[in-house]
Formats: sequence, C-alpha cells, structure tokens
Amino acid sequence: MARPGVMLYFSILPALDSLDSASVGTLLLAAMHYAQDGREPSFEQGTLAFAWAFLKPTIDRDGEAYVEKRQRGEWLTYCRQCKRDGNEPIDFAAWQKRHDTDSLHTDTDTKPISLSVPDSVPVPDSVPVPDSVPVPDSVPNKRSGVDKPPARSRFVPPTVEEVLEYCNERGNGVDAERFVDFYTANGWKQGAGKPIKDWRAAVRTWERREPKSGRNEGTNRAGHSDREIVFPGITVF
Repeated sequence: MARPGVMLYFSILPALDSLDSASVGTLLLAAMHYAQDGREPSFEQGTLAFAWAFLKPTIDRDGEAYVEKRQRGEWLTYCRQCKRDGNEPIDFAAWQKRHDTDSLHTDTDTKPISLSVPDSVPVPDSVPVPDSVPVPDSVPNKRSGVDKPPARSRFVPPTVEEVLEYCNERGNGVDAERFVDFYTANGWKQGAGKPIKDWRAAVRTWERREPKSGRNEGTNRAGHSDREIVFPGITVF
C-alpha cells in the first residue's frame, strides 16, 4: 500500500506566513511530489527555499516512520505464520535486516543474462478458440471413485494495513486497528466459536453495525479523510 499523503505541522507556520497564497500552493504541490516519488524541487534562494528547508526534514522523518510501520505489520504477519507452523520467529531487527538484504539481492549471485530478441516476431492474424471448453464440476477421487470437492484455501489473518485499505475502498467508518486487535485476541473466531473464513465479510458485518458518522470517504488511523485538508495545522492527503 502506497504512502497516503503528507502531514504538515504547526512548526512550519512561520515559514508559510512569509509566503503569498500562490507560493504556498507551489510549496504544497512540491511537498506532495517529493513524498510520492522523491522529486525534490530546486528552489532558488528566497522565501520558498527558506520554507522548504523547514518542510523537507518532516517529510523525510514521516516517510521513514511510515516504512517502519508497514514493515512491523509485515513482521507481525510473519510471526503469526511462524506460530501456526510451530516455528520460533526471529526478532524485528533481524527480520528487517534480512528483508532489506533480500530486496537488494536475488537468491543466487549470477551475472545478468542477455537475451537476444528478433526485431519482429510473426504473429498470426487469429488464433482458433473452441466455442466451449468442458470444465468438470468436481475433481474425481482416484481411490474411492467418488467426486471429491476442491480443497479450501487456508485462512491467513490480514494485517492492519490490508484491513485499512479495504475499509478505505468501501468508505466505511470501521476502525481497522481495533478490528484486527479484536479478532487476534479471540483467535479469529466469530459467534459460536466458529473460525472466520473470510475477513472481508467480517469487515462488512462491522460496517453494518457501526454508523458511518458522515465519513463516506476513506479514512486513515488518525480519523482524517484521505482527501481532507485542515487549516491551520495543515493536513494534506
């Protein structure tokens, strides 16, 4: 899940007060581009450069905190999987180091392979496709000769970020963190002690129970809309 936006703090108000409205808009647009794709603006000496010197460190700090928060969510999912498999999970620092190493290297250290591709590859004008393809309703059991239903996929609890993203898509008021904490505490079981098979269906059940309170747009954990702009204290999403 991509970083949702930029948080602005009261500490940069003195710098913003020194700018006119057009310059404030330019600064905020530059901040959003920098947070999204790392495109750093080249402001010359002046009030904009002065304001950017206040704003850039907070964007960098929040970006690092966001990455660590996402990694901790992935690490918690890894820990739950280890416990289900009967393995002992490693601590977060060791997991993070291995995760960062895996992202820089492949499984084997090999030289890149150069593949020669012809300039043009003949493609037939059309490919014959049968009108219908028979699909068996079930997979036969070779031992008993009786049709065997397909195996059910194993349930994997979602992370807070996955639940938050789904809640934002539906525009509901469900607290993703409280949802995950609640079902983690009771072993991901629903009423009558039955195990949950579809966590998205459980989110929709919570959605029907909790009022939206006018929050039809996606919300983050701080309770702000993904497209909310608050002044002064300026929060931009």
